[in-house]
Formats: sequence, structure tokens, C-alpha cells
Amino acid sequence: MKRMLAVILAVAAVVPLQAAADPTVTPIGAVQGRPLGEVLTRFGATRDPVPAITLQTAEGRMDLYPVEQLMPPTPEGWSCGTRFVGSDGEPLQRIAGVFAVARNGQVSDWITARRPESRARAPGESFSAHLRASIVEGHDPVLSVTPGRLPLSDADGFLSRRPDLKIPADAVLTHACQPMPPLPTFTGRRDPAGFDSAGLMQGLALLPFAWQLNGLNAERREALVAGPALYARMQLGQVMPGGGQGFARANRGVRRYADAADPGYEVLAINLGDEPSNNLSRQNRTALIGVRDGRVVWLADGTAAGGLGLVSALCIDDRRRSRAYRSGCTDFGFYSP
Repeated sequence: MKRMLAVILAVAAVVPLQAAADPTVTPIGAVQGRPLGEVLTRFGATRDPVPAITLQTAEGRMDLYPVEQLMPPTPEGWSCGTRFVGSDGEPLQRIAGVFAVARNGQVSDWITARRPESRARAPGESFSAHLRASIVEGHDPVLSVTPGRLPLSDADGFLSRRPDLKIPADAVLTHACQPMPPLPTFTGRRDPAGFDSAGLMQGLALLPFAWQLNGLNAERREALVAGPALYARMQLGQVMPGGGQGFARANRGVRRYADAADPGYEVLAINLGDEPSNNLSRQNRTALIGVRDGRVVWLADGTAAGGLGLVSALCIDDRRRSRAYRSGCTDFGFYSP
């Protein structure tokens, strides 16, 4: 009891900013194995959570929820944050995102993929070479059986393969909110002769490609409507006539990926579009679908599952490099459907 009290006191001390309201402090062990509805009530959530990933497993349905989905909505003009603290009173480090694992409606685990350690610059290595290597090398696709393979081919097997993903049962979760500071007001005199030379040079550099913008925005708008509508039709267990290949051929904005080491397995990517903008790069949102022998075995919102590296796993090769490994991947391994 004294040890738990010490952890709770430590949690209060590490909230990033002084909270305007009492933080919610919950030992993870207290909600382990409890029904999801009961966990939501304990956290004070007022909305139905949306899973980032839903899988069909040998033990039934499994949903992975970003921890933010289980918290109360953030009040307007406030800032809220969630933090996990270990039994030693220290916050867990290098957390990319935390997810609650619910099996058949009961919370069974809390998992996170840790951010990689910063890569040290080698003697004699140029800054540009170090920067490129830091972006490209040393990736850890935790949802793939091995680097280079398609993610989630073994369904929930990643939980047993990677016990390091699990948040310790004696950790404590804290959720705290505080009012956001008012925006600063500019009282000085603006210089009418001010000149943005950097902005001008960037604009001139992109000018030859500006003709592409209308086409990109048209694609974004079309996919913003058609993509979510197509994804909303998908259900676990759904049979795809013609398999993933037939589905991709019949529906615009769908990419199909096959696994040579596992011929019965496919991953489909649906282009969810984006709001029109002046950005010339393609960074549309993605929904992913896992297909096994022509049947849907998992569904995922690529953005919500970003903390587990689901989408980025498509661009990681067998040497753990993030690159143009599959269609849709850039030279640095950034993905767009």
C-alpha cells in the first residue's frame, strides 16, 4: 500500500503542467480484465470509443483502442494529457502511443511501441549522411513477423512475440487537464517593408510543379468521400469474391499487397483522401484491411494505429530500412495510398 501511494504521489509530481482540475489516477492492474464499459465509466469517458485496429483471432474479436479514446473529451479551451508511470515513480520513456487491448469486450492488456533510441553520429560521417541514416535505418516493425513481411500476418501473434510491448501491470495511468494560456497579442508595429526571401525562394522552387495542384486536390476531394464510404462497408469475416486482387481491381483508390512467404495473405490499402490544400506532396490518410484466403480478418484506421507503426511497416524492408520498398512508399519510407 505504501509503495502504491508513493507511485501515485510521484504521478502528481510529473504531470507536465500544473493541472487546473484533479487528475484521474488509475493503477493499470485495477482495470485489467474488466469489461470495456466499466473501464470507460471509471475513466469518465462520455463517448463510444473507436478502435484503431479490429482483428479476428482464434479466441474471438480483439480491438485495440488508443488510450485517448477511453478518456473524457477535452473541453474547449483546455489541454489534456495522459501519462504512464512505473512502480519506481518514473514516467515510462520513449512511448510512441499507448493502446488498450480488449478481447471480446474485456480489457486484457495495455501495449506501446517504444520510440527508437537516437542514432549516434559515426566518426567522419557527414551531417547529411547521418540525417539520412537516422531516418532510414534501424526500424522495428513490431506488428510484422519479421522485418519486410506484411503486418499482422499472424493476427494477434505480436502479443506473444513481443512481450516488451506490454505496459507493466503495476504502472499507473494519470489523465490531467488544464486551461490553455491565452494567445499572445501583437502590439508592435509591423514593418511594411518586411520581405520573406525564404518563402519567395521556396515558392519559386515549387513553381514548376504548381500545375499538379488542381489534380491533387481533385483526387483528395474524391477520395475524401469515396474512401470512407468504401471502408465503412467492410466487416470482419466478410468474403471478397476474387480475393483482395479482385477487390482492388473493382474499386478505385485501393492498393493490394501480397506476401510471397505467405501466399494466402494480403493487405489492402484504401485511400481516404484529405482536405484540399496547397501542399504538393501526397499525404492522404489510409485505411488498411487484412485478408486471409479471401476473407477479411482485420480492419484498421492507419492514422489511429500510427503509434504501433502499422502503415509504416509497409515501407520497411528485411534489413530494417525504411525506403521505397512497396508501391506508395517514398525514398525515405513515408507512405501514401
